[in-house]
Amino acid sequence: MAKLVTPLAFCSIDALGPVLLEAGFEFDVRHAGMETLVAMGMDAAFINPPFSVSLSSPVMSPFPCTSFGRFGPSTSAISEEYALHQALDAAMVVVALLPRTYADQVIHDRVLSERLCRVIHLTDQAFESENAQVNTSILVFGNTPSQRHEVLMWSGQPIGPANIPLD
Repeated sequence: MAKLVTPLAFCSIDALGPVLLEAGFEFDVRHAGMETLVAMGMDAAFINPPFSVSLSSPVMSPFPCTSFGRFGPSTSAISEEYALHQALDAAMVVVALLPRTYADQVIHDRVLSERLCRVIHLTDQAFESENAQVNTSILVFGNTPSQRHEVLMWSGQPIGPANIPLD
């Protein structure tokens, strides 16, 4: 059984690998643009996509968030929307760091919110050390439809142990 990994500030995916191995995780890391990646069969996906980047590729998966692009139907999308759809399609459990504006859309979307278990709204100072002042949220999705989801506000203080129903 994997042990809990102490939170660390990773500067790269290369730095994350040894920590995950030491903790007993099995994983596969691939370097690819999300618009060309076909992801499937994952137990969990932890995503922190770039915000508000226009994606375009002739091999994008036709998720509801894709639109007509320069390569034809379903060849264009906004990064955070595509990343979330891709992760939900590929993994049983998804933890996503998203811009608050999109998180609010997800919360009210009948289909996307179906597996939503927990929403944690971060303060706009959450990324102050990176010189970024942006409202973000962490969304946690389980592998089965959820009857409700809990919304928490993070004030900068630890929230405490969370009882997240993931199945």
